[in-house]
Amino acid sequence: MLALTIKQPWAEFILAGLKKLDNRVWRASHKGVLLIHASKKFDETWYEQFDSIRGLQEARAFIDRRTVGSFGKIHWRTGAIVGAVIMTGCDMNHNDPWCKYGCWYHRYAYPRRFKPIECAGRMKLFQPKVSREAFDKRDIKQIEELKRISKEIYKFEEVIE
Repeated sequence: MLALTIKQPWAEFILAGLKKLDNRVWRASHKGVLLIHASKKFDETWYEQFDSIRGLQEARAFIDRRTVGSFGKIHWRTGAIVGAVIMTGCDMNHNDPWCKYGCWYHRYAYPRRFKPIECAGRMKLFQPKVSREAFDKRDIKQIEELKRISKEIYKFEEVIE
């Protein structure tokens, strides 16, 4: 199964279902289940990277909700696989407040959060060096569910074409 390393807080925004795409300078042809690996590095300038005020407002509201009850501090899990999504495609024409002009938009759906599994990340899509036994039983069930959903999505696309 493939994984993609994403800096925090972007990985968390994706797993919360807030951010349904990722801006990349490279195109990906992968469709299906994709593990989300949170980079060891935190993106300290994340709030400066929005082309849309709406996207920034959504992100700030999310962080405000997360800090309530945590005494103003959020523990951002890094250096680990933290969840999975279904990658539904990649294009350059998307009308979404999280889009950056001139980037490829990797589109995601059905985010699932996992018990973190520490492992090294890489640039672009990669095969993580973790065994099936490293995953929690609940997380394995979530992966199987995502695989089933993914098959249904792509079976439906074939019928339409």
